[in-house]
Amino acid sequence: MKSITLHTPAGKIADGAWLIIGLLMVFAGTMRVSAQTPPQTLTFEQIAAPVDPQTSVRSRLSPALPLPENPRHELRAVKITNVDSQVLFSDQAIAEAMDYMASIGINAILPVVQNAGYTQFYSEVMNEYFGIPLDPRLNGRDPLEVVIREARRNGIEVYPWFEYGFAAHYSGLSGPGTGGFIGRAYPGWLSRHANGDICKKNGFDWLSGINPDVQEFMLKLVMEVVRNYDIDGIEFSDRMPALPRECGYDDATVARYRAEFNGNDPSPFFTNPDWMRWRADKLNDWYRTVRDSVKAYDENLFVASSPNLYPWGYQEYLQDPETWAIDGIVDHLIPQLYRYNIADYRFELTRSLNRLPPFARDIYFAGILMNVGSYVISPDFLVESIRANREAGVAGEAYFFYEGLRKKQNELGDLLRQEFYTEGTLIPGRNGTQRRFPALDLGWPLNTAGGWTVNEGITTPFGPLNVKPPPECGEDERFTPIVFNVPADELGWYDIYVYTVADAGYARKWHIQSNSVSIPQYQGPATVNEGRDGWHRLGTFWLGPILVKENAKDAIDGTASTEQAFAFTIDHVQTAVLNEQPVAFSAVMAVVNRKLSPLDTSVPPAEVVVPSLPVEPVLVRNYPNPFNPSTTLQVDVREYVNAHIRIYDLSGRLITQLHEGVLPMGSHRFTWNAAGQSSGI
Repeated sequence: MKSITLHTPAGKIADGAWLIIGLLMVFAGTMRVSAQTPPQTLTFEQIAAPVDPQTSVRSRLSPALPLPENPRHELRAVKITNVDSQVLFSDQAIAEAMDYMASIGINAILPVVQNAGYTQFYSEVMNEYFGIPLDPRLNGRDPLEVVIREARRNGIEVYPWFEYGFAAHYSGLSGPGTGGFIGRAYPGWLSRHANGDICKKNGFDWLSGINPDVQEFMLKLVMEVVRNYDIDGIEFSDRMPALPRECGYDDATVARYRAEFNGNDPSPFFTNPDWMRWRADKLNDWYRTVRDSVKAYDENLFVASSPNLYPWGYQEYLQDPETWAIDGIVDHLIPQLYRYNIADYRFELTRSLNRLPPFARDIYFAGILMNVGSYVISPDFLVESIRANREAGVAGEAYFFYEGLRKKQNELGDLLRQEFYTEGTLIPGRNGTQRRFPALDLGWPLNTAGGWTVNEGITTPFGPLNVKPPPECGEDERFTPIVFNVPADELGWYDIYVYTVADAGYARKWHIQSNSVSIPQYQGPATVNEGRDGWHRLGTFWLGPILVKENAKDAIDGTASTEQAFAFTIDHVQTAVLNEQPVAFSAVMAVVNRKLSPLDTSVPPAEVVVPSLPVEPVLVRNYPNPFNPSTTLQVDVREYVNAHIRIYDLSGRLITQLHEGVLPMGSHRFTWNAAGQSSGI
């Protein structure tokens, strides 16, 4: 057992007062857990009747279509934008959108995470380069975090979409390019026309995707999402990798060209075939680096792209999707077949598909323009387009964009469900496995005795509140055990969430200790009532078999059976962070954590190995800084660890504890409200 204390740079609150934030992480050695570990025995007093399968399992949490015995393999993807759409600006809207898409058979979403120069996720890379970690319009919300949670609840795969790509800014169709705040901060990153003007095309100001500094920045941004979020792949489109053919005369690009051609300058004619080919090859080389980096982190993550149509996309923006497909750079190729009549659609479908060799056609899917501006595809055109896809052997579509599904009271979305997406399907390329299945509904606690009540006066989307008051007992009997059935086909690591409400009368923090199998997985306070209604994460737990007593006879004669179950205890003792208040929730769900669990859901692993975190400094940042009265701490870990996160003042006095327990790999944020603290701590 090792421990280290880490400190952030000094932070500032209020009127010049300074603080130091200390992070104490306790690292256990590598944990090796055999699936054959002898199960634990729970007493009869802790167990009641199993959850009724007719009212539990997955139906209450998700309207996702069930998989048939022999499911088809189809991609059914939808892009979600932050333009002409309000979905990403509300947790409730995100949840409703995921529910609707699951109900009509959608199995993948492509939510925008990079638009107008900003990120729609909390980015330390953006904070490092520009001091802007999040799109200001989001008011501190991380929509990607919510999208992933709600998509996982519905069994939908998530491919964050880097929409702007190498475009820095939209300055409009008239006037010169400016480069926006990115160009002002790093003018050398901007690509240039041959006359030295900022590269601008169709209103967009462009970065040089051949500049090594730009390439490094963008790769950092992509890998930040890959490392910090439990996603299923990434999505690029028509602006990455890409560069307007008129551009590439910036100093960095010219320097790279000169280094390869004995100091000679590139052709002043931007349509020169050799000059175009050289720039396209440099973009392709960077794309290979992206793929290699993503696959080195997790070979099961897909690299997807929805480029402009070839050859137009190459002739205008140096995009080379044929090479991406043939060389195996992408796992999904989704050309933008954005046409307005079926004749043109069929022409582009046939032409783009036939340019690929047969071995590369199984990764080809059709990009369909469903809605843009005032245009909405007609039902007849939509039906004809999908029929054309299937006739051509194309097993799936990606739609631009979500709002089109919901026009005219869901006319197009409901049409897809009725005509084509009548049952669940597997995503092609997953070797017949379902990487994301809908959340497991843990249902009503098995130990229903001991004071559980139902608050019918407070309803949620998942039913009324289940309430457990603090036990009226002594200090040694303060723990409340709660046991749930786990209808899981797969052993592994799961993120556990509870749905509760923002009510001051209920406990804001639970002290959780799980006892599934024999791993001391989580011990410490979990904030489950953050002043908002919704899902609150308890932690990441290993779900495996334990012994349960099924009835009174079993308790008497000692017989028992092995069940998939999940158990944890709640400590009601009143401390500095825990109040003796009732615990309340309406639902508990488990969603598989693919960063920690294997992809193959058909065979339980013989053992799970969780490596320890190397003992080395981890920088803890806080944003905003200075702040008044609250700030958010960013903690990045590369493996599963047990950690203590505490706030100290300069004299070393403990102010508060933000977290104690497991941190799965990735990026974690904790908000501290310093209201009430005296100035000068």
